[in-house]
Amino acid sequence: MILQFDAGNTFLKWRIEGQGTITRVLNTELAQGAMPELPDGVATVEACSVSGSEVRALVNEWVEQRYGFSVNWARTEAAQAGVTNSYQRPSDMGVDRWLAMLAGFNQIQAPVCVVSCGTAITIDWLSATGKHQGGYIIPGVGLLPRALFADTAQVKVKSDPTELRSTPGVSTEQAVRFGANLVFEALAKSVAAEVVKRQAALVVTGGDGERFVETAGMGDYQEGLVLDGLRWALR
Repeated sequence: MILQFDAGNTFLKWRIEGQGTITRVLNTELAQGAMPELPDGVATVEACSVSGSEVRALVNEWVEQRYGFSVNWARTEAAQAGVTNSYQRPSDMGVDRWLAMLAGFNQIQAPVCVVSCGTAITIDWLSATGKHQGGYIIPGVGLLPRALFADTAQVKVKSDPTELRSTPGVSTEQAVRFGANLVFEALAKSVAAEVVKRQAALVVTGGDGERFVETAGMGDYQEGLVLDGLRWALR
């Protein structure tokens, strides 16, 4: 039985491979002492992390104490499982992006756009031969309002992820929140148009991934895409 971890910017997620259910806990809760209940019968632990050394150290400690062996950590490579990285320094690419591309391409075996809608939105294009053709990293729909807070003293807005309107706002709070939604919608529609132009498939993951697919009017949402990539990176 293989236990898999994905330590992201906001959540730590884990699952038993093949069982489908993904459990998650906020990184802020981990800092306060939260700990997953690790199952019996685990033979191997695979993991990836973009969350920094503290969460990675916690996972290492849990696994060592619970099972008596070390975690097998994935890393970004120059080429792997049929995918060729475009970065001159592959380690500069987040391993979550890399794993999502490995999983997306190996599922499709054709031109594919891989989108991850988490704290940041990443968009990556792969050719029919698995060559990474470049990508984008954009603040996620929840991060956009906070980007305003950093540099504008008078803009203080409470985030409301359930508010999806993109009509013009009639208050500063609405203008910021609805503006973030407008950017998200425009991005999804732009990606959809490019997918059609390139005759590519669209695979989407991340917390706002289902919303992206709905807005784009196309795409295959896969909650566990990054975890799926561990198979291609480590075996």
